[in-house]
Amino acid sequence: ALDWIIAQSEDSSSPYYQKLDTTRIGMGGHSQGSVATFDQEAMEDRLKTTIHIAGGSFDMRGSSKVKTPTAYICGETDFALPNCMGDWDTVEDKPTFFSVLMGVDHIMCARRAMAGMIAWLRWQLADETERAADFTGPGGQFHMGIWKSQTKNWTF
Repeated sequence: ALDWIIAQSEDSSSPYYQKLDTTRIGMGGHSQGSVATFDQEAMEDRLKTTIHIAGGSFDMRGSSKVKTPTAYICGETDFALPNCMGDWDTVEDKPTFFSVLMGVDHIMCARRAMAGMIAWLRWQLADETERAADFTGPGGQFHMGIWKSQTKNWTF
């Protein structure tokens, strides 16, 4: 899919011709899509960030595949929370944001996390550096309300 997107950006007959910044690519997934995202990041060098929503690897080795700043967002009542937490616990040196959305289940996690996902991508891919504090500081927007968040490995 990524090869197709990049080809569309370079194809003068495509409606996406020269409209995509192929140097700023993010990938993410919900549930099993999170697992697929780990696997893609292990093989892919064109990604700048990844997002994992209500998912995590089954072997707790997902974080070992991460090469970019990454966000994990899971629901408090989500059956995938233990997998998500296991991946968070095994983060080594990559900048990582982790949040548990209080009172949120597996399906609703993708809906309730939407503002965070968009803000994350705008920070990571659109150079909106003012959003950093929303994720990396205890007073940040995504550390309040239903967002119970932690971070690792951020340096500025």
